[in-house]
Amino acid sequence: MILMLLPLLVQCRGEASGPPPPPTPPKDAAECLAQLQAAEIKGKWGRVFDLLSREARWSLMSAHRSRSEECKLVRAHYPEHRMARELARCAGVARQGEARAHFVAGGWRLPPLGRLAKLGKVAGQSGGGLRVTLKVGGKALDFCKTSGLWGFCGLDARYAAIKLRAARDMADVRDSVEAYSRGR
Repeated sequence: MILMLLPLLVQCRGEASGPPPPPTPPKDAAECLAQLQAAEIKGKWGRVFDLLSREARWSLMSAHRSRSEECKLVRAHYPEHRMARELARCAGVARQGEARAHFVAGGWRLPPLGRLAKLGKVAGQSGGGLRVTLKVGGKALDFCKTSGLWGFCGLDARYAAIKLRAARDMADVRDSVEAYSRGR
């Protein structure tokens, strides 16, 4: 009798437990680094994305939106002989529906991401308040607090450059679409 009820008990227990709780936000820069390192070791790239600074995430979301729009315009308006080369720039973005998914799939992951766990423990700290630099494995890693949340801001400038490049490429594609439309 108990063996017959076992599957029902397992099912009820699974339904009662529900989805796992969201991860606890880091309370300081050192904890943010520890969470980044743990996520990296486990291959939890979505969590790594979530632990980037807000500015970095917004830059990647803007770049993703520009690249997605670029792909749509190229497919709709470019002549066949130019389409393949132009689509190569946005191929990775086209396969992913959002910036986070593109990041998880490997796009836009820049060093030191993928190497943070190998750096070890925090050896020192400078700064304070809303921006802290941690000394780890001979490297200086910057962390920022925005809207009450800590994030890794060491890649903010590089991700802003990716966003700017995507916006410029988008403007070039729009200009080309206009030229192709006039030539038809």
